[in-house]
Amino acid sequence: MVAYGKQLETQARRRSRVDIMMTPMIDVVFLLIIFFLVTSSFAIAEKLLPSAISQEATLSSGVSDENQDSIELSDFNDVVVRIRLENGQPTLELTGTPVADLPALAQRLRAILKIKPEVPVIVHPDDEVTMDVNIAVFDLARQSGGVRVFFATK
Repeated sequence: MVAYGKQLETQARRRSRVDIMMTPMIDVVFLLIIFFLVTSSFAIAEKLLPSAISQEATLSSGVSDENQDSIELSDFNDVVVRIRLENGQPTLELTGTPVADLPALAQRLRAILKIKPEVPVIVHPDDEVTMDVNIAVFDLARQSGGVRVFFATK
């Protein structure tokens, strides 16, 4: 009986001793780190992008009502469509040049985007302008061929 008791005692000691292998745990941690680095996105969030747009035009478009086909463009970074509310009516400006209505704006945007299709079109509405006008101008810019159309924010 004594031998049997000692045998049980040594088995209990063996069971209570637990060896923790750290190498496989470290391997798993490194694999997780690699996975998260590979699958993460490093794109800048849009809310962090600068949004102050100068009212001065960076585009000299030389577009005249007489000759819409010939457009002289200097090197420019973006096209700004400004929407203002005057006397209860929305008025449009294309990089500082007043535009009569939406069809005239579409025609000028098509001419600009035909020459430089990758240029960003920025819709910059005043605070008082209603959302339906903003969306109409945004959709018009997309239909005119604008691939990169954005809203300006403050």
